[in-house]
Amino acid sequence: MALESPSQLFAQLQTKEDSPPQLTQTANGQRLLMLRDVGTASSNPDRIKCIISCSSSKSTSEEAKSSTTRRVDYIKQTLRNHSVSEKQYSAHSLLSTTSSDSNENKFVMSAEVCVVFHDTDTYEKVVSFLVEKLETSIRVSEAVFYVSPEKISDLRRQACLNAVRNCRTKALSIAQYLNQTLGSAVTVREEDTSEIVGNSTSHEPNAHHLTSDKHAFDHVISSIQRKIAGGTVNVSVNVYMEFECKERTRKSNQTK
Repeated sequence: MALESPSQLFAQLQTKEDSPPQLTQTANGQRLLMLRDVGTASSNPDRIKCIISCSSSKSTSEEAKSSTTRRVDYIKQTLRNHSVSEKQYSAHSLLSTTSSDSNENKFVMSAEVCVVFHDTDTYEKVVSFLVEKLETSIRVSEAVFYVSPEKISDLRRQACLNAVRNCRTKALSIAQYLNQTLGSAVTVREEDTSEIVGNSTSHEPNAHHLTSDKHAFDHVISSIQRKIAGGTVNVSVNVYMEFECKERTRKSNQTK
């Protein structure tokens, strides 16, 4: 069963050529220090999405439903035992028929539980426990690691603040070197923003299925670090700022 990857950000705005800081004087005599700087922020994935599915083929619909429902209830109870809230998962089921070799119709009850984990540790514990207890009666899809929209919004804000901080730090150094007193910022403008998700070489198709087979599960564990790296979001913000500058006045000692 394939999982659709959440919307990912691959936005790269055109950046202006690096321009050196400038100290200029306006028509009214105001000195302005103009400069640009970049701020960055990054975050590992804080969401892990996977689907746990199971099915049962029986001669009657009630038997098929009962067999599948028991496993779904066990999965839900396991999630609750690991402090996964009901808002983090949803369950769906579908009853169908199929013909056996003896041309007798059988009822097939298929069910899946879609879970969004909020940390890697809980994801590992839940999946490991279910595979150990239910063995081949369930299937676990390949997990999708991604950064939540709320976290991305925080990253954008943090990157912008870092850019402003870097810009002011640079402005202070330049002002001191030029014997100027740095005043308040008179212009702050966010110009270029870049948001990149992971590394393109670490992307893996989401259509591959992972079963409870030990070899397949070992493959999941060995690839977790690669998936975390592939889902990491890096945000870069370029800001332009103008600061008011005044020449320092030296106090002279007066002797009586």
